[in-house]
Amino acid sequence: MKRLPVLALLVVALVVGGCGKGNFSQKESAGKSNVFRYPIVTNPTSLDPGIVQDGDTIDLVQQVYEGLVAWGTDNKPVGNLAENWDLTDGNKTYIFHLKHGVKFHNGREMEAEDFKFEMERACDPKFNSQTAENYLGDIVGVLDKLHGKAKEISGVQVVDKYTLKISIDKPRAYFLGKLTYPVAFAVPKEAVKPGKEIGSVAEMVGTGPYKASSFTPNQLFVMDSFKDYHGGA
Repeated sequence: MKRLPVLALLVVALVVGGCGKGNFSQKESAGKSNVFRYPIVTNPTSLDPGIVQDGDTIDLVQQVYEGLVAWGTDNKPVGNLAENWDLTDGNKTYIFHLKHGVKFHNGREMEAEDFKFEMERACDPKFNSQTAENYLGDIVGVLDKLHGKAKEISGVQVVDKYTLKISIDKPRAYFLGKLTYPVAFAVPKEAVKPGKEIGSVAEMVGTGPYKASSFTPNQLFVMDSFKDYHGGA
C-alpha cells in the first residue's frame, strides 16, 4: 500500500449511503488550496493499527502510522523507519538500525522500544487482535504471548535506543513483507490506554506524514500535514 500525496491537508470523505446527518456540510472549504479530498466507501473499522484489517481503513491508518519497512516501487520491502538491517543466525535474526531523529506527532523521538511495545500490545490475548498471529506469528515467542504463556515476546529485543533485534523461527523469505502490515507499526505507549483499542483521533499518534485532526463518523476524517515528518513535510 502506498501513502497518499503529502499535501497541507488531507480530507477523507466517507461515502456511506443513508448514514449521513442531514445538517453535515463541508462545502465552505471545497475551493481551498492544498487540500486533497479522498473518498472511501465505508466508515473506518478501527483507528488502531493493531486491529485494522480492511484495505480502505489501512489506507487511512498508514497515513498516520509507519513501520520498520514499507513497500518500494518495485514491490519489494525497503527501509522506512529502519535505515537498514543485518541478517544473521542463518537468516533467522534481523537486526534493524533505526533512523535517528524521527519524531512522533507528540514531539517525542521514536525509539526501538516503541516497536517492542506495540508488538507486545498487539499480542496481548486481552487485546484480541485478529491480525497479530498471521503477521507476527513467525517471531519467536509471539505464540506464547498470544496464548498467555509469556509476559513478553522473547524474539523481539531492544539492543539500544536505535537498534531492534527480531528473531524468527526459521528462515522465511517473505518475513519483511509481513512487517509492512499495520500491526507491526510503531506506537508510543504514552498515547494509548493499556490493553484498550485506540478509539479517538487524540490517541492516534504515529510518525506518518499526516496527523489525525478530527473524525465525524460516517462523514469525514481530517488529517493535517506533519511539519516534522522525517521524509519532509
